[in-house]
Amino acid sequence: MKIAIIGAGLGSEKYLTDISKEKIDKADLILTTKRIFEKLGHLNKNMICQEIGEISKFIIENKDKYKNSNVVILATGDIGFFSISKLLKRDLEEFELEFINGISSLQYLTSALKTTYSDIKVISIHGRENKVIPFVSYNPRVFVLTGGEYKAGDVIKDLYRVGLKNITITVGENLSDENERIVTDTIENMLEMEFGNLSVMLIENRDYIDCHKKIFDADFIRGKVPMTKSSIRTLAISMMEVKPTDKILDVGAGTGAVTIELARRAYEGMVYGIEQNDVALELIKENREKLKAYNIEIIKGLAPDGFEKLPKIDKAFIGGSKGNLNKIIEKLVENNKKIKIVITSIALETLNEAMICLEKLGFMTSISCINVSNVEKIAGYSMMKSENPIYIITGELNSGETNENN
Repeated sequence: MKIAIIGAGLGSEKYLTDISKEKIDKADLILTTKRIFEKLGHLNKNMICQEIGEISKFIIENKDKYKNSNVVILATGDIGFFSISKLLKRDLEEFELEFINGISSLQYLTSALKTTYSDIKVISIHGRENKVIPFVSYNPRVFVLTGGEYKAGDVIKDLYRVGLKNITITVGENLSDENERIVTDTIENMLEMEFGNLSVMLIENRDYIDCHKKIFDADFIRGKVPMTKSSIRTLAISMMEVKPTDKILDVGAGTGAVTIELARRAYEGMVYGIEQNDVALELIKENREKLKAYNIEIIKGLAPDGFEKLPKIDKAFIGGSKGNLNKIIEKLVENNKKIKIVITSIALETLNEAMICLEKLGFMTSISCINVSNVEKIAGYSMMKSENPIYIITGELNSGETNENN
């Protein structure tokens, strides 16, 4: 059996490629979704509707019946662009497959807008839990495939809620159909608009931030709230081995210095900062706005209160625990059995408490003592002034193995 997996593009016959039309015309069997069937069913009497998740099963169960047939799977969009083709390739590896791409909604929309797409960050939230916020924060242009529960209107409200207001949004709805609608406007003017379930978006942020740009202590609004200094932030965060897509918790967020540094490292993820002090909470909001780190959710509370609002956390930084360190670590383990935790401490008592708790819960641990001195001018001389030594404790869960202290 030969199977051609074809991207039907936008579902309009006039945008099918010639090779796609030829394969469809000669096919003995075409499997497609109801949406595509309604638009293209007239092209071949052998086209039948099938639930997308049942296509592979149907072919495998009927492989003897169609063993000498030309079979086509007609998928929506471009099969190389957030498509079902990846799963079909896995499920149908025993068959001879041919991939034929279609015209994507990205190509169509940028063509309609008379612009290029080589510098656009492309994401899909169709049936995914991805948030658009981090991508818009750190990229000048973002293309979004919407769908499922998180629609274009939800994206717009989410971006506005966190403060991303100096952006321009284009929404394309029913592309290539007679009722096509393409709207470009400011985010404020689009807040009350409604859009269809499978709309696409192009979001342009003139104030985007380079997530790799260094942040200095002087960049933060300080107030009288304690702040983790730059040298310690750099070392502690490097020990966390942050991945771009991580979801991270900062416990005792203070001024938001560590929170914002983490947000830039997790530039495709989200950072959750928990803090109980009202003055500190305002500072976090001010610094988030100043440094445009919008992929931060602020939670008011005393940890571990508020943890029930969190998604599954990949990494956690604990800079202040208010005497609740054991409870915090236990709750983090409940949240994710494979979590990585980094704790900073000045007091030996906190260091001891952290080690006892981490080892009791089966963490692999390491400790570093950091001594930092900075130049200070005294009576015309440059003198080195020492800061308090800081302990950085790292814990990784590794069940069944012996703990090691370094």
